[in-house]
Amino acid sequence: MRSNFLCLSSILSIILFFSKSASCNQHLDSNSREILELHRKYRQDLVDCKVDGQPPAKYMSPLKWNYNLAAQAQKLANKCILQHDTPHSDEFSWVGQNIALHPTIKSGVDAWFNEHKFYNYIRNKCMECLHYTQMVWAKTTDIGCGVASCPKNGLSIVCNYGPGGNWNNEKPYEVKSRELCPKMQNIPKDSFQTRRDDTL
Repeated sequence: MRSNFLCLSSILSIILFFSKSASCNQHLDSNSREILELHRKYRQDLVDCKVDGQPPAKYMSPLKWNYNLAAQAQKLANKCILQHDTPHSDEFSWVGQNIALHPTIKSGVDAWFNEHKFYNYIRNKCMECLHYTQMVWAKTTDIGCGVASCPKNGLSIVCNYGPGGNWNNEKPYEVKSRELCPKMQNIPKDSFQTRRDDTL
């Protein structure tokens, strides 16, 4: 009898945990939800062989909303400036950050992602693409963003990422086999030759 009770208690705890997680996502405001879904979409596009010119990702960690990172991002967004601060978190040793001043949330996030056109995966270099590489950093699990309306610049958009990317000369993600994306074009064959020191 005691065994059955303990089993039932465990099941109820699991149900409550997932119910709470789902409830938290449902309580996101429209701006937060849009930013989160755009990030999820673009990361999945990279896994699904849909990003022209870039080798597909073998894996991307699922992204979840982090309210602590979002609160810090909102404070910076409210200042309406293109200047990074130093976000921090007890959960992560390094927090990454993207900033944009754009007319809409979508145009701002699109601008970050479109930097993939300037990124060379083989050399792991680019002129201006660190927003993109942070967005698709495979190890990033948490995101928290803030949005503010600015008098002259449209929207101030700030996103914090944990754990942050763009460090230690690592590539943002590990590449999967070319055979899994036979229709992809404009990708150098060398991109699919993942050496041991290229893995995350």
